[in-house]
Amino acid sequence: MKYQAYVKYQAYVRGKTIDYSPEAINALLGLTPPEKCEAQKLRREVKDMIQSEWDSLIATMCRSGETWKKARMLTYADFLPILKAWESFVIQTLKSTSCTSEIHLRRVFTVAAILDKKPINVGDFIANNIHEIATGTKTAWKHHQLVI
Repeated sequence: MKYQAYVKYQAYVRGKTIDYSPEAINALLGLTPPEKCEAQKLRREVKDMIQSEWDSLIATMCRSGETWKKARMLTYADFLPILKAWESFVIQTLKSTSCTSEIHLRRVFTVAAILDKKPINVGDFIANNIHEIATGTKTAWKHHQLVI
């Protein structure tokens, strides 16, 4: 995957440059990034999804009778038990957030890719999460901006 040139995945700590690019994180973790990240693919295709695909996604991931909340969102309580565990993993390791009860579509797609054993780019998720927090562009952190 090619990363946008304007995003600089570097921080300076005690006079040293720290590279937190997706490539550096994947290398640190000993991971080979996939050619295509399934979660990103799902996010790109979201506008073309038909109702039966939305219904299938919720039927696979949620307790019987659950429905999409406003803006295609689920709650933590909607998930089946094994998916609750995966959602906790995603929140705690890949995409930190201040609200763990509301599961927005981006995280739903990440959990769906994990459930389907599809490849995801772990370094990309972690690097972008760090970048959003560090630059104050992550909505959950806007009032607590970090200065690097």
